[in-house]
Amino acid sequence: MPIPRWADTSDETPALITASRTWTRREVDAAVRARIDRWGDVSRIAIVGTASVEHVLDLLAAVEARIPALMLHPRWTRSETDAIVARFAPSLVVDGGIVRAELRSAASLEGALAVVATSGTGGAPKLAVLSRRAFVASAGASAAHLGRRADDRWLLAMPLAHVGGLGVVVRSIVYGSPIVLHEGDPSGWLPLARAASVTHVSLVPTGLARLLDRGETFPPSVRVALVGGAACPEHLLERAIAKGVPIHRTYGLTETCGQVATTTTDPRALVPLVGVDVRIMDGTIRVRSPAVMDGWLDSESPFDSDGFYDTGDLGTLEGAHLTILARRTDLVISGGENVYPREVEDALERIAGVRAACVFGEPDLEWGQRVAAAIVVDGAPSDEEIVRRARERLSGFKIPRRIARIDALALNGTGKIDRAATAAIAMPLLRSI
Repeated sequence: MPIPRWADTSDETPALITASRTWTRREVDAAVRARIDRWGDVSRIAIVGTASVEHVLDLLAAVEARIPALMLHPRWTRSETDAIVARFAPSLVVDGGIVRAELRSAASLEGALAVVATSGTGGAPKLAVLSRRAFVASAGASAAHLGRRADDRWLLAMPLAHVGGLGVVVRSIVYGSPIVLHEGDPSGWLPLARAASVTHVSLVPTGLARLLDRGETFPPSVRVALVGGAACPEHLLERAIAKGVPIHRTYGLTETCGQVATTTTDPRALVPLVGVDVRIMDGTIRVRSPAVMDGWLDSESPFDSDGFYDTGDLGTLEGAHLTILARRTDLVISGGENVYPREVEDALERIAGVRAACVFGEPDLEWGQRVAAAIVVDGAPSDEEIVRRARERLSGFKIPRRIARIDALALNGTGKIDRAATAAIAMPLLRSI
């Protein structure tokens, strides 16, 4: 499926805006054409996915030339990158060298726009094949859900190696709006957003919390602040609403080209996007839509007989409202009881002096797992007092039995809490309560 390139715009229309320069469509087209000519006959390509002008142009060239692109995370180690490149077998690695290898692929790459690594329940990352058709469908569903205006401008401040970054690029192409690219520290996007009259931004909860902690205000041009990538704590949602942030919580996955369900007027009610079918089976969320991936690059089909993809995430569906309970891999099962970490974290973070919390399961011979918590504090009461206050909100089986105080929670490349890394830091410091 062809993707229109800045449809209905002139050659002098802004196509790419950074803090230091505005590129017209003519200039972007010239840079894209130069890359395509330089690459020659390429059947598939690997692109380093930083949020930079050079790599945005690489991606645009691959889209224009209809070359499936493997997005390489800039923070991967050399060995991680080499292993995934070998599985994809590209003709060319942009920002690297030429790699030729035997092609091994269970999923067809016909019509693919990108291949993106996504974490599984363990072992090597899986490689999701995301088609041009799926990205266009995702862009259409997002616009139908959130509304679209001629002056829409999405901010790109996240790596292209993430589906959120790819989605910004595709939406901008499809709807003829410029890509507003923030380079450098992801937290420093506000000046550019003000200068470029950005209307849509995407944040993870940690990023939103830091902005509010600094007393920052959103530019008046921002109409939509999508907050996703991880569960948004209730207390953070309340703070954002009180500050007038145009917050829209969203739930999505790499495998679905981003948004599955997003709030509209009520920031507490997640509603599936138009064309997205959601069902709950065995407690897990399953999704079917035109925006779902074609499959895994080198694995068996992940779809059931009805074409639904099992996200592995736990949730409930009441009418049109979707509730996310937990990521399957985050769930703690203690004595046969399910404990959802986000619920416990929210209760802990409501206690004065507890700035952040990360809840995880600690192996236990009697209970299977014990609920443990790593907390970042600022003048908080004792651990015993924290537990006492938590009991005012939580059932007994949800209460942390062991607590560690640490300087900061570990974050991954997109600013989301890295639960496994945080648990590894906290384990030696855990104290029984």
